Amino acid sequence: MWKYIAIVIAGVLVILIALWMNHIVIGMFDRAGVTDIRMEKTDAVPMLVVITPEDDYYHKPDCIWIGRDPVQIRIDIAKQEGYVPCPYCFKQDSIINDHK
Repeated sequence: MWKYIAIVIAGVLVILIALWMNHIVIGMFDRAGVTDIRMEKTDAVPMLVVITPEDDYYHKPDCIWIGRDPVQIRIDIAKQEGYVPCPYCFKQDSIINDHK
Protein backbone atom coordinates (compact mmCIF):
# COMPACT_ATOMS: atom_id res chain seq x y z
CA MET A 1 0.00 0.00 0.00
CA TRP A 2 2.70 2.51 0.99
CA LYS A 3 4.60 1.60 -2.13
CA TYR A 4 1.73 2.79 -4.34
CA ILE A 5 1.31 6.00 -2.36
CA ALA A 6 5.03 6.71 -2.76
CA ILE A 7 4.76 6.12 -6.52
CA VAL A 8 1.82 8.53 -6.80
CA ILE A 9 3.62 11.20 -4.77
CA ALA A 10 6.74 10.77 -6.91
CA GLY A 11 4.63 11.14 -10.06
CA VAL A 12 3.00 14.32 -8.78
CA LEU A 13 6.43 15.73 -7.91
CA VAL A 14 7.73 14.96 -11.39
CA ILE A 15 4.75 16.75 -12.95
CA LEU A 16 5.18 19.78 -10.66
CA ILE A 17 8.89 20.01 -11.43
CA ALA A 18 8.20 19.74 -15.18
CA LEU A 19 5.63 22.56 -14.98
CA TRP A 20 8.02 24.69 -12.93
CA MET A 21 10.84 24.11 -15.43
CA ASN A 22 8.53 24.98 -18.33
CA HIS A 23 7.66 28.23 -16.56
CA ILE A 24 11.36 29.06 -16.15
CA VAL A 25 12.12 28.30 -19.81
CA ILE A 26 9.21 30.43 -21.06
CA GLY A 27 10.32 33.21 -18.70
CA MET A 28 13.82 33.09 -20.20
CA PHE A 29 12.36 33.53 -23.68
CA ASP A 30 10.24 36.46 -22.51
CA ARG A 31 13.26 38.21 -21.02
CA ALA A 32 15.29 37.56 -24.16
CA GLY A 33 12.62 39.18 -26.34
CA VAL A 34 11.67 35.93 -28.06
CA THR A 35 7.95 35.54 -28.70
CA ASP A 36 6.34 32.22 -27.88
CA ILE A 37 5.05 30.74 -31.13
CA ARG A 38 1.76 29.79 -29.48
CA MET A 39 1.05 33.48 -28.84
CA GLU A 40 1.43 34.61 -32.45
CA LYS A 41 -1.76 35.17 -34.42
CA THR A 42 -0.46 34.26 -37.85
CA ASP A 43 -3.49 32.22 -38.78
CA ALA A 44 -6.14 34.30 -37.02
CA VAL A 45 -9.54 34.30 -38.66
CA PRO A 46 -10.83 37.81 -39.42
CA MET A 47 -13.84 38.94 -37.41
CA LEU A 48 -17.22 38.54 -39.09
CA VAL A 49 -19.59 41.50 -39.04
CA VAL A 50 -23.06 42.14 -40.36
CA ILE A 51 -23.96 44.77 -42.95
CA THR A 52 -27.27 45.80 -44.47
CA PRO A 53 -28.04 47.63 -47.69
CA GLU A 54 -29.96 50.32 -45.80
CA ASP A 55 -27.09 51.89 -43.82
CA ASP A 56 -23.33 52.45 -43.89
CA TYR A 57 -22.55 50.71 -40.59
CA TYR A 58 -21.13 47.28 -39.90
CA HIS A 59 -22.44 45.59 -36.79
CA LYS A 60 -21.51 42.81 -34.40
CA PRO A 61 -23.80 39.82 -35.03
CA ASP A 62 -25.67 40.38 -31.74
CA CYS A 63 -26.31 44.13 -32.25
CA ILE A 64 -29.91 45.25 -31.76
CA TRP A 65 -29.61 47.86 -34.53
CA ILE A 66 -29.12 45.45 -37.43
CA GLY A 67 -31.63 46.34 -40.13
CA ARG A 68 -33.39 44.25 -42.76
CA ASP A 69 -31.66 41.82 -45.11
CA PRO A 70 -28.46 41.39 -43.06
CA VAL A 71 -25.38 39.94 -44.76
CA GLN A 72 -22.43 38.56 -42.81
CA ILE A 73 -18.96 39.42 -44.18
CA ARG A 74 -15.40 39.79 -42.92
CA ILE A 75 -14.62 43.07 -41.17
CA ASP A 76 -11.72 43.88 -43.51
CA ILE A 77 -14.02 43.62 -46.54
CA ALA A 78 -16.67 45.79 -44.83
CA LYS A 79 -14.04 48.49 -44.21
CA GLN A 80 -12.82 48.25 -47.83
CA GLU A 81 -16.39 48.77 -49.04
CA GLY A 82 -16.69 51.96 -46.97
CA TYR A 83 -18.69 50.69 -44.00
CA VAL A 84 -17.92 52.23 -40.60
CA PRO A 85 -18.42 50.70 -37.13
CA CYS A 86 -21.85 50.91 -35.56
CA PRO A 87 -21.70 53.50 -32.75
CA TYR A 88 -23.85 51.25 -30.55
CA CYS A 89 -22.27 47.80 -30.75
CA PHE A 90 -18.68 48.99 -31.23
CA LYS A 91 -18.96 51.74 -28.58
CA GLN A 92 -17.15 49.69 -25.90
CA ASP A 93 -14.34 48.83 -28.33
CA SER A 94 -13.73 52.50 -29.12
CA ILE A 95 -13.62 53.37 -25.41
CA ILE A 96 -11.00 50.67 -24.81
CA ASN A 97 -8.91 51.75 -27.83
CA ASP A 98 -9.05 55.42 -26.81
CA HIS A 99 -7.36 54.62 -23.49
CA LYS A 100 -4.51 52.52 -24.89
